[in-house]
Amino acid sequence: MDERAVVAWLTERLSDYLADLETIVNIDSGSYTKEGVDQVADFFAERFAGLGAVVTRVHNDRFGDDLLMRWQGPGAGKVMVLGHMDTVYPPGTVAVRPFRNLGAQLLGPGTADMKGGLLLSLYALEALIHFDAPEPGLLTFLFDSDEEIHERHSRELIQTEAQKADVGLVLEPGRSNGAVVRARKGGMWVTFQVHGRAAHAGVNPEEGRSAILALSRLIKEVNALNGFRNGVTVNVGVIKGGSRPNVVPDEASAILDVRAWRQEDLAAVEEALRDLTRRDWGTDIRVEIALPPHKMPPMEFTPAGKKLLDLAAKEAARIGFELPFVATGGGSDGSIAAATGLPVLDGLGPVGGHAHSPQEYVDVASIVPRMALLAALMAYGPASQKG
Repeated sequence: MDERAVVAWLTERLSDYLADLETIVNIDSGSYTKEGVDQVADFFAERFAGLGAVVTRVHNDRFGDDLLMRWQGPGAGKVMVLGHMDTVYPPGTVAVRPFRNLGAQLLGPGTADMKGGLLLSLYALEALIHFDAPEPGLLTFLFDSDEEIHERHSRELIQTEAQKADVGLVLEPGRSNGAVVRARKGGMWVTFQVHGRAAHAGVNPEEGRSAILALSRLIKEVNALNGFRNGVTVNVGVIKGGSRPNVVPDEASAILDVRAWRQEDLAAVEEALRDLTRRDWGTDIRVEIALPPHKMPPMEFTPAGKKLLDLAAKEAARIGFELPFVATGGGSDGSIAAATGLPVLDGLGPVGGHAHSPQEYVDVASIVPRMALLAALMAYGPASQKG
């Protein structure tokens, strides 16, 4: 496709994009607001079906439905486009802070994270169809409803679809400097429970075994694990313990946030934490560890991922802008997809920032160029892989 022609055509469609974004941003669609998430799903299901996509709706009783939309082009490549329809905002947020167009910026709940990105993919597909592009093959759009919470039901669906694809494109917002995300840390929340022995703090404190004191010693050892491998971070974010000032506490707990760039490092720090439970913390002191059933895997920067990033940078240059890149400590659906071995490039949505806050925004000037870039990457196929 002629990049200049694509940009010109998409520029003409920008007002339609802005109107559509206002429509979906002004729907309260927090992760636990099933009705609102389903309304967003209704919007995309109808629009993608109108472009010839085969739409499968995965029903969820408690959460919003997930969408799986397949569009078959003439090419041979298989591209997975991944995003989420849920936001972090509770019901009533839109009534207080609806969509606002400030000219250079668009404000509103979910503009950047990530309704602007979801909508970008719809218009990118329209561009491929309008220009009758011969390159796109099978495009699979997976829009889930649970990315912002730990109660994930879409994990298996993401992994299944990732195993069928050649590359994955994730619609999280671009960074404020326009960067895409090439790598993400994996992580998990770990809970330590310390058991001691209660006693009266005034009458017979010597018979007590303080779980809080044992936990304080444990926390010091936990904190020492920061940096024991490159990029490993361990944060003690929550501590609890005791019942009354006059009771030697027999229970105390801590919840940790653990992150690492590589799966092998995440496994190593997990084993180091397990080792702490095997130490002698004192007479009648027992330490237990609880690990989550599912961990957020790291999105590692692999040679195949570098190839995809290089392709994106070349396409961006043809369109007329530079494409910086970053690695970040936060996870996304792209992390789950990448754990299957799929090359993934994240942060391909419009440039934005202040997600999860009243200042959340999208940079209007970034929309058309990022839309054109996404269209080019959606046309990924054997020819692209040879470059």
